[in-house]
Amino acid sequence: MTRSLLKPALYQEESAPRPPSLRGMRCDACGYVFFPPQNLGCEQCGTTGSALRPCQLVGSGTLMARVTVHLHAKPERPAPFVIGTVRLDDGPVVRMLLDAPPDTLPPIGSPMVAVLSPVASEEGSRVHDLRFSLAQPAPLQE
Repeated sequence: MTRSLLKPALYQEESAPRPPSLRGMRCDACGYVFFPPQNLGCEQCGTTGSALRPCQLVGSGTLMARVTVHLHAKPERPAPFVIGTVRLDDGPVVRMLLDAPPDTLPPIGSPMVAVLSPVASEEGSRVHDLRFSLAQPAPLQE
């Protein structure tokens, strides 16, 4: 099932059971991987041009920090909501909204996975946006 995405330049839906992937960049000169994609230059060595190549980043990682926002300047984002800092398994650290209610925050160090959550676009249509959610533990094998 293909869903309409709010920011398709930043992430894409994968086939189940894989989580959505993030669109990042890799520097051929030094190997640094970063998100979001940009062509201004490598954030580590400054290389520009064709040495910066798009790459897909797996939508899983570890929660490094989280904060509950109780007051936001834009009324279209109702507070409270939770922002998390996640170190992706592929290396980059990203800051994203968490798909978690403010009263049940996941502990620091928790495994996280990208999910597509339904949201309203600026035009009022229903689209999906990337969030991170607490990863479900693997079922026990007997």
